[in-house]
Amino acid sequence: MPKADWPRVSVLLMILAVTLAGFIALFGATVCAWLLLLALGIPSNLWDMTQAVSTTVAAAAVFGAGFVAYRELGETLSSVFSTRWTALRS
Repeated sequence: MPKADWPRVSVLLMILAVTLAGFIALFGATVCAWLLLLALGIPSNLWDMTQAVSTTVAAAAVFGAGFVAYRELGETLSSVFSTRWTALRS
């Protein structure tokens, strides 16, 4: 059984934790805004506001995953070219 690459796993867990914390914070802010709007007498729908927040978090997660994939690909290509360059110089 291969050993887990803990630095990479910890980075992914950190990204997941930040995304989850951001969603919870945005959801809390949405509920506060909804309650404020109700107190001011402005009609609003909590469900629609929650859908907007979840769409925003989903888009941020997709862009974040793309950024992580881009960095991983860059590191992989860098190590491949570095290895070949070292072999050619020898």
